[in-house]
Amino acid sequence: MRILVVEDDYKLNQAIFEILKKEYTVDVAYDGEEGLYFAQEGVYDLILLDIMMPKMDGYEVLRELRKQEVMTPVIYISAKDSVEDRIKGLQLSSDDYLIKPFHEVELLLRIQAILKRYDKHVNLKFESLELLTEERALLCGENKIQLKGKQYEILEYFMQNPNRILTKEQLFDKIWGIYSDTTITVVEVYAHGIRKLLKPSGLDYYLQTIRGVGYMFTNKVRDKERK
Repeated sequence: MRILVVEDDYKLNQAIFEILKKEYTVDVAYDGEEGLYFAQEGVYDLILLDIMMPKMDGYEVLRELRKQEVMTPVIYISAKDSVEDRIKGLQLSSDDYLIKPFHEVELLLRIQAILKRYDKHVNLKFESLELLTEERALLCGENKIQLKGKQYEILEYFMQNPNRILTKEQLFDKIWGIYSDTTITVVEVYAHGIRKLLKPSGLDYYLQTIRGVGYMFTNKVRDKERK
């Protein structure tokens, strides 16, 4: 799993990095603008977000992310400890609010709790598609397709990140892992297979190739064609 740490205090940022790197892949940013860029361009399972930072504060960063429908779980980490500050953070759709200074065990437990909450079996929907998580099947209208092997994981990842460009490297690292003996060309094989599954329902256009980069799961091309 990948976590983004956005914290302008260099020593604290590095301390958090050292704690998390044992269990997670970790990226770091040192101001609000850099954090927003990372959160927009990357795909993360969770973001640790400071509030008082240069260029953009944490409130602005989260407000912009939610405006762009980036729904990655966020834990605020802040020395601002008033009830009003905590309420404001939670009202902006953060998932938790951790007051500095904090113990590393508390940080890890908070992270685990949020990740576990988002790991529950909830069906995913995109337009006329529904991914049945417990059955590991795809519902296309009245047709139910049983997914095999990594088909489920890669389609789940696409549907969790609609209208976002996902690079082949991101897909490979997420689904197969950076230490896999498989080559990155397996991503193209599975993308082709997913299009074949969607084609009988006329929905293969949902999975679009972004030449030289990767893929995007979207219906925007069809919308343009209808105009």
